[in-house]
Amino acid sequence: MINNKKGDIMFETTYWKVILMANQTYLGYCSVSLKRRDCGDLAEMTEDEVLDFLQLAKKLENSLRKAFVLISQALYTHLAGVI
Repeated sequence: MINNKKGDIMFETTYWKVILMANQTYLGYCSVSLKRRDCGDLAEMTEDEVLDFLQLAKKLENSLRKAFVLISQALYTHLAGVI
């Protein structure tokens, strides 16, 4: 991961970057940003940017889902040992 002011860059695609925000008020809080700076509106996105975003969203959702399943299992195992 690469650290910047807002958090750590988790990964990048051709058009997007995903940042795991430093402020984790909500566990797993991320920001997805378009690398192209001259796009001021969703309607200005190119077809390639939209398709890349859809692939990125699937990858990110699956990664977070897997991470939280592992965390949940670890917490359950820990709590089972405490009770």
